[in-house]
Amino acid sequence: MARNLKTVEIKLPFSGFYESLYSGAIDSQEESFVEYRATEEGDDSELNWPEELRIEASDLASILFDVTDYSAAYDKLARAYVDAFSQLAGDGLGISAPEQVKFYDWEAKGYKTRREIVSSLRLTFADMSSPREYNFGTDRIFANIPVSVVRKLWAIVKADSFDTLTRVAKERHSSRDGFISGYRSDWRDWGALADWDHNQLETLLIAACEVERFDWEDSDLAIYYATTESESDYQAWESAVDWARFDEKRNEKRVELMRDWLESDPEAARAWIGNNGELSDSLILNNADEFAEFDLAGIAYRCPLTPDLFAGN
Repeated sequence: MARNLKTVEIKLPFSGFYESLYSGAIDSQEESFVEYRATEEGDDSELNWPEELRIEASDLASILFDVTDYSAAYDKLARAYVDAFSQLAGDGLGISAPEQVKFYDWEAKGYKTRREIVSSLRLTFADMSSPREYNFGTDRIFANIPVSVVRKLWAIVKADSFDTLTRVAKERHSSRDGFISGYRSDWRDWGALADWDHNQLETLLIAACEVERFDWEDSDLAIYYATTESESDYQAWESAVDWARFDEKRNEKRVELMRDWLESDPEAARAWIGNNGELSDSLILNNADEFAEFDLAGIAYRCPLTPDLFAGN
C-alpha cells in the first residue's frame, strides 16, 4: 500500500454468483422475458404468428442463452454489490461520510443533489474475477477503499485489543489439508498496515465486522435486495444480451418453421402469406433467397373474411 495513495484495493467478502440469489435473479429476468414473448399479447409476441410459425419458449430460451454474455451481467451486478455492501457495512460498523445524495425537488419539478452524512465505507468498484471452472474457486469482487476508512477499521479492531483480528487471521490464513496459505497466520508478521494487500485488508474488514457484530453472511439477503433494487438485475441482464444477434437467430428459426410449413402444407402456408402482408413481408421478402425454391412471388392477397375460398373450408 503506497503511502501517497488516497485509496487502496480490498477484496470484499462475497460468496460468488454460481447457483446464488444473484444468478437466480438473472435467470428470472430471462425466464420472464421468454414467458412474456411466448404467452402474452404484444407487438413482438409469438401470438402474432400462426401456430405453425410460433417459436416455442424452449427455443427462445436456447437462443437467449447463446447470445447472452453472463459474465457481463455479473460484472454489472458486482458493481451494484459494491455499493450495497458499502452502505450496509458502513451502517453496521458505524462509519459514515459526506456524500452527494440525489433527490426530487417537487417545487422545481426535477432532480437535485445535496450533501448529506450517510453510512458508507465509500467503496468504489475496482474489478471482478471469475474462475474458469467453479470446482475449486468462486467469483471475487475487488473495490477501492479510502485509506481513511482503513484506519477506521484498524481503530475498531484495536479497541478489541486485536483479539478478533488475531483469531480471524489465524482462521483464514493457516495452512491445512487441501489449502496452502500464502500468508503467515499471525497478522503481526504482515508488516506495516500501509503495506497490506487486498486479501489482508479483507481479513481486517471481516474482523472489524465481527467486533461490531455485523454478520455480512447473515445480512446477505439484505445486501442482495439492496444490490438488485431499482431493477439493477434487469438492467444487468438486458445489457448483457446481444439483441441484434437475438433477432438474427430468431429470424433463422422462423425461416426454418416457414420452410417446414411450405413443405408440409403448401396451400395453407401460401394462403397465410397472401392474407398477412405485413408479417409475411417481414419474413418472406427479407429472406428471399431462403424461399426462392418455393416460387412465392405474386401470391395474390386473400380476403380474411372469406377463408372458404382458399382454405378448402
